[in-house]
Amino acid sequence: MSKHTKGPWLVASYDEQETELAVTVENHTICLLDQSYFDQQLPRKETEANARLIAAAPELLEAALKALNEIESSDHTVSRAY
Repeated sequence: MSKHTKGPWLVASYDEQETELAVTVENHTICLLDQSYFDQQLPRKETEANARLIAAAPELLEAALKALNEIESSDHTVSRAY
């Protein structure tokens, strides 16, 4: 499995108009999200929800790996997809 930037990842406004959000870690930008999408304006709440989902990636990965470990240590048969 490839390595990733350790969390916590945070969501912050990126521009003065607050149309862009940044997912950051230790003052480094992981990614930028812009409310404009193919010439359409996404609702601010949708952009914020997307940013929070991306920012949760390290915690989601940790939870998935713990769940996989629990399943593999049980009596259930598991096949890995990766």
